[in-house]
Amino acid sequence: MPRLITAAVAAACMAIVFAALAVPAEAQFSADEQKCRAAIGKAGSKYASAIGKTLAKCHKGRNSEKNFGAGVDCNAISPSSDPKGKIGKAQDKLLATMDDGEKSKCSGFDPISVGFDTCPSPCEVVTVNTMDDAAVCASCVIGSLMTTALDTVAGTPTPPLDKTDGKCHAAILKGHEGVVKAVLKDRFKCQKAFEKNGVHSNDFCAGPDLFGKMQSTIDKNATKIRSTCETANLTNVDSCDATVIGLGDCVTDDASATTADPIFDALNPDFPPFTWTEIYNLFTGGDVSTNCAGSFCHIGQAAGGMAMTGVSGDTYDVIVGTNSTQSSLLRVEAGDASRSYLLHKLNGSQGDPPANGTGTQMPQGKAVYDATTRARIAAWIDAGAPEN
Repeated sequence: MPRLITAAVAAACMAIVFAALAVPAEAQFSADEQKCRAAIGKAGSKYASAIGKTLAKCHKGRNSEKNFGAGVDCNAISPSSDPKGKIGKAQDKLLATMDDGEKSKCSGFDPISVGFDTCPSPCEVVTVNTMDDAAVCASCVIGSLMTTALDTVAGTPTPPLDKTDGKCHAAILKGHEGVVKAVLKDRFKCQKAFEKNGVHSNDFCAGPDLFGKMQSTIDKNATKIRSTCETANLTNVDSCDATVIGLGDCVTDDASATTADPIFDALNPDFPPFTWTEIYNLFTGGDVSTNCAGSFCHIGQAAGGMAMTGVSGDTYDVIVGTNSTQSSLLRVEAGDASRSYLLHKLNGSQGDPPANGTGTQMPQGKAVYDATTRARIAAWIDAGAPEN
């Protein structure tokens, strides 16, 4: 079993990571954007938990043939499986948290400013243009992932189950929901801390158990499932493994990796990267308020040895993988935005480590690109700076 990390060790580890990132203050989400994203995580986690608890109750009633008949699909969200509408109430709270209403913590945001661009599978048919659309997307993804998980771990036992088999099945569902809840809590607590320190990406919080509680919960639930199901007929239980040892693992693995982590990604999306074409048009296009033209600049001149031409490929070659004349860094080091001098110039951190460069923030004499624009340029670099 992995050694648990104490809170003090976790804090020290996070402090080291923050220091290594050296992310300038200008690159972080605004305080209001952080509040919006945190509220989405909280409401989304509660929606997932409501689905797990409510459908587990449906299964319990179905397995004992009390309140729910054999014909009710307890792995689907419907009036039959949720007669008191608890799932719908939790969904309404998520939608209200994310919509553009006056009381919403996400009111007034363009969805892309808090990371929402396109809706991931299995809800890619949802087009995201407004925060209302983003809310529909998030709700769809959570509902789909939770019900798909229940198809796997809950199965469709033939009622009635005897007392031993019924307890086993109930332990499976309680354990699955408990792990989903614990993983999401850990992930969002981690993400909130990182975003306060200027990080946009969720990569840092997608793997480690920084607070030492997630793995403990996974292990406890796996042990509980095994002990409760030790004498059960696992064929009757109809879950994801026919052995007691494998059952504890498959339920908790599904809850963590297959269900909770994709929910975290859906509720806490990274900024979508620009394409090279979008960046080229931003730098060289006709909008004089944002482009790199002007006296002693990069269009028509070669300030700092960097001339942007009317040919996209030539400009790409000047920027990507090319030494800067002001810093030891490359202008763009594909795959590493933190070591790309171009991004430091856009953020105004050109004089700070690791850049240790000179000059002024770009575009010179014009409005600084907003945080979303700079984050999407950074995402393009981190994605390998493709010439797309």
